[in-house]
Amino acid sequence: MSFSVETVAAVEKAYNAIPSGTSQVLRVPNVDQFELLEVLQRLHAKMPDVFEAPDFCYDGQTDVLVHKP
Repeated sequence: MSFSVETVAAVEKAYNAIPSGTSQVLRVPNVDQFELLEVLQRLHAKMPDVFEAPDFCYDGQTDVLVHKP
């Protein structure tokens, strides 16, 4: 399955904004949230120590806890 360039780029930008050695919630509000959920599920499957299992929030946004080494 391929994902839109915009979604992947937005996830990469949000991930890069997290300081190394910290844990933060990653949210990307300006992309398709269903596609974002799929991208984050793939990242969780490949790097479970970095990306927790993603989930939808009460406000319809997708978020995931990231532990950036």
